Amino acid sequence: MGFGFKTALEIVLIAAEAGAIPIDEECISIAGTGYLGGGADTAIVVKPSVIYDAKFLDPLEGLEVREILAIPRLKFSPKLIEEIKEKWLKTI
Repeated sequence: MGFGFKTALEIVLIAAEAGAIPIDEECISIAGTGYLGGGADTAIVVKPSVIYDAKFLDPLEGLEVREILAIPRLKFSPKLIEEIKEKWLKTI
């Protein structure tokens, strides 16, 4: 999994902890790499959970990824990001 997937999970945990989304309903979380205009390239269906008392790790009440709707084939590793940045900087 890449940066977008990790970020999509973090968004759900933070939103649930803040009370912005209900934890008893599925939601769609959208995120992306953000590197060099990567934008929103990851979308998942998630059953949210709160972070408090590590409830998100609980097998019954915890965070659950129900479906992956979109995810990039190419994962942006730190090395790949640097290579792309170097090539891009040479063009300007």
